Amino acid sequence: PEQLAGDGHAVDTRSDVYALGVILYELLAGRRPHDTGEGPLFAAAHAVLTGDPLPLGAVDRALRGDLETIAAKALEREPTRRYASAAGLAGDVRRHLADEPITARPASTAYQLRKLARRH
Repeated sequence: PEQLAGDGHAVDTRSDVYALGVILYELLAGRRPHDTGEGPLFAAAHAVLTGDPLPLGAVDRALRGDLETIAAKALEREPTRRYASAAGLAGDVRRHLADEPITARPASTAYQLRKLARRH
């Protein structure tokens, strides 16, 4: 989004995290996070800059939960709300695969206990 807005000073590693979030979303959902359609380029840019991606859980109920949260954090429109680096995103994906609590979700006691029970 920072590149589409033309703000070269705002482009940093979080822009790369956004791109990785798009790839993650496409791999999981089989579609792009924003409905860019077949229209003109400016309409696609407007959809990315102003619209919110369809939650993964709305595409496939099996993707609800941690995966949906991870993708949503990577695709935040506001760069400060995204993962600070690709390593942060990768860490959460690894934690999800290991049934450990992810950093993108508030660590409630019930959530942590569910993860612990699932691991053991």
